[in-house]
Formats: sequence, C-alpha cells, structure tokens
Amino acid sequence: MATKKKNKKPPKPIAFGNNTIRVRMYRVGFGDCFLLSLPVAEVDADGDTHRHVLIDCGVHFGGDLKMMDRAVDHIAETTKRKLAIVIATHSHQDHISGFSNKFSSFEIGEVWLPWCEDVRDKQAVKLQKKHIALTEKLRQHFEAEARRAPVSKTRAAAMAAVANLVQNKTALTLLRGGFNVNAQVRYLNASDFLKNAGGITGLSANILGPPRDEKFLAKMDPPAGQSYLRMAGNQSERLDAVQPFADRWR
Repeated sequence: MATKKKNKKPPKPIAFGNNTIRVRMYRVGFGDCFLLSLPVAEVDADGDTHRHVLIDCGVHFGGDLKMMDRAVDHIAETTKRKLAIVIATHSHQDHISGFSNKFSSFEIGEVWLPWCEDVRDKQAVKLQKKHIALTEKLRQHFEAEARRAPVSKTRAAAMAAVANLVQNKTALTLLRGGFNVNAQVRYLNASDFLKNAGGITGLSANILGPPRDEKFLAKMDPPAGQSYLRMAGNQSERLDAVQPFADRWR
C-alpha cells in the first residue's frame, strides 16, 4: 500500500540573543560576501543592539549564481540599511563586483580599502599601472591562442582568472567616494592598528596586509614545489605564514 509522505515544516529561524556575535556568509557563487554583526552596549535610536560590518561583496562572472541582488537586499533588511564599516579586501571581481548604487541608500560610517587602491598614493598608482599592463598582455595572449586552437579547460580557467583581475570601475568609484553618503574612507597599511574601529566600542583591528615592500609584492608565487598552505599527513604545514590569532583562538 502506497503512503504519501507529509511535507516537513521549514525549520524555525534561530533566535539570536542580544549578546550574540553573528557571521553571515552569503552564497553568491564564486565570490565572497560576509556580514559581521557585533553586539554593543549602546542601543541606537532604532533599538538595534548590534553594529554591522560588511566584508567584501562580489562574485566572478564565471561562477555567478545570480544571488547578489537578493544578498544585498537581505543585508539591507538585516542591518536596517546601517553599516558601521564596509571593507573591500582587494579589487578582484569576486570580492567587489557586488558593490553597486544600492549601497548609496545605506547609512555607512567608514569604508576600508588597502593602500594600493589610493589614487593619491604614488606607489599605489605605479603598482596599479603595472597590474593593468600585465593583465592586458595576458588577455591579448589568450585571445591570440584561442584563434589558433580550440580553448582547452586549462586555458579557459586561466582566461577566467585573468578576467577576475580586471578592476571593477563602478565598484571602486563608489568605494573610493564613500558611496556618496559621506562615509569616511580609510586606506590601510600592513601593521596599522585601529582601536574602537568604526566607532564600535571594544572592536580592535590589526591590519595584516598588504605590505609596501616592493620586493615582497613582486613575489607572486611560492617557492618551487611548495604552496603557502599544504597538508602534511593530518597536520597543515604553514610556510612563511603570518599568524593573525593567538593559540587560544586556534
């Protein structure tokens, strides 16, 4: 005798307490978008018990699940369109392409960018020109190769990686301009330390990179036969790694 299964009720949303740190990782595809919500003692005029930090908002066109608009709308709803800090870790497409004019309707306290995105910084401008020239040469090379022979999976992956390096001008313009909502724009260096970051009491930020040493910046690849993080048995072997957290947190 056939029986019909009853549809299960959707799970109830998790009830977060006022003292809970929340980290949301949005599933946008090949990209990053994290919303960090931190509890604070001072409840604001809207009764919000948390301050919100958005870290990256981007997706690569080759792995786009078409979820970015929904993710940004959810961020707006969750934060009541108020972000203490917006952080763009670097200018690859899969990290910043989602920063659109939608954010110009938010109340944003600060925007953090690496020093190498500062158009007033001579070293940054020099580095940007170098990257743009290299990217263009690679693009032309791959286009010429494609005319001579069918595109292999390996070459297609390389072409997608090059495309990811192309700066998203719209997103960078918005970030550098504080989204036109008078957000304070900070260009940060390795070793910078911010106390009560973004006006959030108790939040400290220790900036790990990028450094300014040109020889270090030129090291695009690990030593031959090695990777920056490789497995050795059941243990991960760290090679020249910066350790951002104390042992008790690891």
